[in-house]
Amino acid sequence: MTRKRSRPALQITSLERAELVRRASRTASRRGARRARVILLLADGATWQQVMKQLRCSRAFVARWARRFRQARIGGMRAWHHGGESHLEPRIERRILRGGEQRAAGEARRSTREIARECGVSHMTVHRLWLRHGLLPPRRGA
Repeated sequence: MTRKRSRPALQITSLERAELVRRASRTASRRGARRARVILLLADGATWQQVMKQLRCSRAFVARWARRFRQARIGGMRAWHHGGESHLEPRIERRILRGGEQRAAGEARRSTREIARECGVSHMTVHRLWLRHGLLPPRRGA
């Protein structure tokens, strides 16, 4: 027989509630709105099962955002892996951009992977930086 642990409702301030309500009603960020709804439901005393059923999400989703909210409050409600700005040192960024520029006639542009290895970053970081600056990634075999 498994026992259900009862979790106390999340305690939130009136300012946090106002911000969460604002985020929950935003249509620009569906993901952010869903996270805010999780916290609002838990603060209103809903069980994890009720939140999972109402928002059609997993137990892990509820656990993740409840934990992050408890740890960092509103500041913890942002996804850690989506849409983060690049925090490259300017000298490394310049090196990456130089590698993406068109070379002299007959000299092929280097690949994102080659430059990434040289600069100690991921090839996707190189690719995103090139796209942001209007440099097309190299096309191999085209």
